[in-house]
Amino acid sequence: MNNIMKIFSILATLLLLAVTLHAQDVKLELSSEIRIEDSKVLTGHLHSNSSGHYVGFLERPSLFSFGNSVYLTKYDRKFKEVFSKEYQVADRNVFSLGMQYFKGKLIWIQYKRDNRNDELIYYAVPIDLNGKAGKAKAIAKFKYKNSRDLPDVTWKVNQDTSRLLFIAEMDRNRSREDYSAYFAVIDTDLNKVWDNKVKFPESERQVEATSFELGVKDQLYFAAKIFDTNASSGLFRKSFARMAEYSVNIVKVTGEGYDKYELDLKNRFIKGIEIVRNPFGNDIACAAMIGDSRSGPIQGVSYLKLDSETGEVLYAKKRNFTRKELESFGTRNTSRDRRSGDEGLDDEFIFRDVIYKKDGSYTMLAEEYRVEVRTSTTANGVSNTSTSFRNNHIITANFDADGEVESIRMIPKKYSASKSGTPFANDALEEKTHYMFFSTLNSGDNIYYLYNDDEKNFSRNITNPNRYKTVTNFRECVAVIGTY
Repeated sequence: MNNIMKIFSILATLLLLAVTLHAQDVKLELSSEIRIEDSKVLTGHLHSNSSGHYVGFLERPSLFSFGNSVYLTKYDRKFKEVFSKEYQVADRNVFSLGMQYFKGKLIWIQYKRDNRNDELIYYAVPIDLNGKAGKAKAIAKFKYKNSRDLPDVTWKVNQDTSRLLFIAEMDRNRSREDYSAYFAVIDTDLNKVWDNKVKFPESERQVEATSFELGVKDQLYFAAKIFDTNASSGLFRKSFARMAEYSVNIVKVTGEGYDKYELDLKNRFIKGIEIVRNPFGNDIACAAMIGDSRSGPIQGVSYLKLDSETGEVLYAKKRNFTRKELESFGTRNTSRDRRSGDEGLDDEFIFRDVIYKKDGSYTMLAEEYRVEVRTSTTANGVSNTSTSFRNNHIITANFDADGEVESIRMIPKKYSASKSGTPFANDALEEKTHYMFFSTLNSGDNIYYLYNDDEKNFSRNITNPNRYKTVTNFRECVAVIGTY
């Protein structure tokens, strides 16, 4: 680690609302501990400007409330509350899909189940930075009869916050019907730049779409894993050759149609994939983790770069982990593939992000994440359920502007939280998990990592991932910021 600062204060979501970046230096302003009412659940930081910080909350469901209200709280630069406003949803058929910053305002997306007309209607509600909500505007409408007709909806604001991307994958009930999805690009006046409903010749069961990103001319790019209809074992497609039972495609969508570009996997399995546009240029990076079998470890990384205007592939490369890199990950984080016998990073590491720098280089991030749910029954027939969350080490893969690997490293950290009762219930465990994840800040020249850690890992200078102390008491850990 080149620079590291220990902060002896526990801050919600590592208090990203507190950071101002200056070239290669970072200035961190810290508040005192912010206490959250029991009736609220923190959803995260929405925006910061010279006047302060905007933070979102949700209403916690209870016996007297169905939990559809959202809250917007503004703090000044000294983290004193300026205002906190509640936006109520009185209709039980209206549901919130979250809030984001959108070019000088906040945008709240919600949908309504119109049972009388068998329709699902999606709305965008603008909220100015003084907390005043504007008139809701319908942005999409679909036919709806029962829960099997509910689409999978994804929405996001693009990097310069000038466009809202709305995606609805139809039904997603894993039927044999053709895969179809509705895409819309919406401007800051909530008017559609374009929209299109795309249908693939493959069925819903065969298609998994992920990682949606907008190009410089409002083209949409995403990754689609398309499974072979004849795949049976999940490990072989024909004879005894080791082959993935799917193809991975980069899909480009516009208002006129779509194009697909199939990646050459060389019979490797994709473990995670992410598409990210370069905020400092016109290219798009597509980065993936690869392995020798579906359930085996991760053997390396694959990456390609596209021209975001034309979709042209600028380069495509693959690279396995070296022996030195695998040793640095620690023996508890690596294993051997049962089929190839090659050593790799445990499959519990999942993709988190791809981050560009001003010079065209970029960093791929992965994090070890595991959820375990265990159920047991006593002699009296009483069933007990326990859930444990583990968020551990971070893998950083750094590439230069030509796609060559500069370094692959592990940032050691270990968190653990557990509870008894219904898995994923909306309770105190949710607050604990806010402290388990890491966050990043990109100055354009450096990437800063923020996470919580056990103070003993510093005082004892523990760097070996196998010996790293686990954070379990989140009121006694320390917040950390550093560059690697």
